[in-house]
Amino acid sequence: MTDRLVEKATSILQSRTSRRGFLVRAAFAGSALAVSPARYLLRPGTAYAAICGCANTSCDCGSACCDGYTDFCCAINNGVNACPAGSFTGGWWRADGSEFCDGTRYIMDCHGTCSCAECTNGFCPTCSGFDCECAQGDCNHRRVNCNYFRYGQCHQEIACSGPVLCRVVSCTPPYLLDPSCGTTVLRDDSTANHLSGCPATEPEPPPPPPPPPPPLIGSRAVLMGDWNGDGVKTPGVFRDGTWYLRNSNTTGAADITLRYGDAGDVPVVGDWNGDGTDTPGVFRNGTWYLRNSNTSGAAEITFRYADASDLPVVGDWNGDGTDTPGVFRAGAWYLRNANTTGVADVSFNYGDPSDRQSVR
Repeated sequence: MTDRLVEKATSILQSRTSRRGFLVRAAFAGSALAVSPARYLLRPGTAYAAICGCANTSCDCGSACCDGYTDFCCAINNGVNACPAGSFTGGWWRADGSEFCDGTRYIMDCHGTCSCAECTNGFCPTCSGFDCECAQGDCNHRRVNCNYFRYGQCHQEIACSGPVLCRVVSCTPPYLLDPSCGTTVLRDDSTANHLSGCPATEPEPPPPPPPPPPPLIGSRAVLMGDWNGDGVKTPGVFRDGTWYLRNSNTTGAADITLRYGDAGDVPVVGDWNGDGTDTPGVFRNGTWYLRNSNTSGAAEITFRYADASDLPVVGDWNGDGTDTPGVFRAGAWYLRNANTTGVADVSFNYGDPSDRQSVR
């Protein structure tokens, strides 16, 4: 579809949709006119909803999976109305005329966090762990990980992302819940009465984001790990990017000293490759940098998982002998069974939002 045709189409259709500006209208008009020209041109609504995209399934176009919209997060997040670990709020819109929230509700898009060598129009060309599908594999649920667009009022510091993973619904304006969100209002009233299909009362406002973790005093932390693979955990300290590790639980000088990470990084320790030896890693603004030996050098495993304000945790969550990441966020735990970007494999509530780690 040529730029001239897109511009003409979006100009004609602008009066029918207030959902987004020209660039986003152009993207969706191109898709809608290619996939469903009559449906988009002849009936009110948005291009987003006009596209019958069935998430690469055999679902009927009349099913929820094929109406073009993304499902609510609670459908894939164990009933929790919040962005799952491994995703972030990329933007929001307002829907008026709702049966909920005294007439006005707010819906936020959670985008998958992705790392890629080359970003195209704000998105990674491929995003491992975020496959386009019907939520819960059911045609009666709207799809997830299929829509590549972004409103952009939230987390503008994240320049490249994955697809829209899911949606969060609230009665409270998002900029009052998440300080990363701006106040620019976009609207799609056709979503005013969308239901989540979750057992929780609809809608449930998400909790405010937790305060950032207290800084490490002088960028220092104490740690425990099996540094030499003898089956015994012994002490170590992280001090401004330098690690001092000892192979016995006795007083004495460090047996291993190495540089890894920067002052201000949050140090983490785990057996990342299942070889029986704990090695260093650092958590920095939602990105994990892991190394498979107790030596200085570059990270051997890098991936995004969590937000900068989350508290990182490490463990062998499935008993396969390999440690993998987790995060603690406002009383909820989000655990993943692979050292890759993606959504949590296990999530549950345990503890209070104000709880903090004391020793790593």
